[in-house]
Amino acid sequence: MNEDCNELCPTLHELSADLRAFKEWTKTLFEERKHLANERYKAIDSTIAGLKESSAIAFNVSDKAVNKSENAQREYNSMHNDLSRKMEAQYKDMLPRTEADRMFAALSDKIDAMAKAGNIGEGRGQGLSLAWSLLLGAVALAGALIAIFRH
Repeated sequence: MNEDCNELCPTLHELSADLRAFKEWTKTLFEERKHLANERYKAIDSTIAGLKESSAIAFNVSDKAVNKSENAQREYNSMHNDLSRKMEAQYKDMLPRTEADRMFAALSDKIDAMAKAGNIGEGRGQGLSLAWSLLLGAVALAGALIAIFRH
């Protein structure tokens, strides 16, 4: 067996040389991988730093936009509240339409009643009284119209 092995089996010196070459190759491979990993970590660190900076800038811009929007909303609310108060004050001074319609109907009924009374009555005194009543009714109607359309 020793004779067959001499031709086919490597010597101890050859095995040792192969082992050193393998060791050198693995060491080189390890160093290359270590270098690549370090480069990747540096790239990742640089990317993370850039993202942090971009995020900070985006946050500041967003914060400014939110503040600007809130200020605009406050101004709008203030103007809207002022307008609402003005409208409420205006409505307090106005005469509701249903009430005005009732007043006009009552005045119209009184004028009609006075007109009928003037037609039925005799004499100059009743005619003058009717004229003054009609004039007073017309003035009251004009006053009511002015009060309604004044606002």
